[in-house]
Amino acid sequence: KEFRIKKGLTQEQVAEVFGITAQAISKWETDAGMPDISQIVPLARVLEVSTDCLLGVEETEQDAVFAELKSRVGAVDTFAFDFAREGMDTKKLYEISVSYFEEHPTFPMIAYYCLRGLAQMITENPDWRDKASLMAEGERYANCIARYETAPDRLFRAYYVLARMYRALNEPVKAKEVMAQIPEVYGDRVYFEAEVAMADGDYETALQK
Repeated sequence: KEFRIKKGLTQEQVAEVFGITAQAISKWETDAGMPDISQIVPLARVLEVSTDCLLGVEETEQDAVFAELKSRVGAVDTFAFDFAREGMDTKKLYEISVSYFEEHPTFPMIAYYCLRGLAQMITENPDWRDKASLMAEGERYANCIARYETAPDRLFRAYYVLARMYRALNEPVKAKEVMAQIPEVYGDRVYFEAEVAMADGDYETALQK
């Protein structure tokens, strides 16, 4: 109704486009009825809005900020954000991510980028900074993810990255404790154990798992 009024259209005019009655349009606008799925795209075009907007799937501030960050670092999607890709400056990408996190410390997807970058930096050079500060920084990102992330797969992925960070810092006990937080249901933990083995070059164990 809001979009129809903004366009200056009457219910009768919208109904005419679809070959239905104005009463049907009234039902859509009062939640007494719903358009057929085949009518969604044409309806969005008539009202000149996106289908997401029409369906109430509005972009949040987090979505917008995260999209901007992905654009700056050249990532296609979350897990394709690979700091080790040829031609990419790990430190620069990491610093970009951290600058976003400082402005948005409750955005879990940005915290994941920071954690991923930190883990990569440590893997490349474990003595990059003192161990205590590196662990504290990684745990800060992980705590943000644990507190605000709602998607289990992204949470488990963060645990895996944190475990890799601990292993790179020669903290196998902490790494094992973090991995234990990944549930065994559906084989999630086994999957990430296989990734750890693969990253360590233990291809036989990775294949078995």
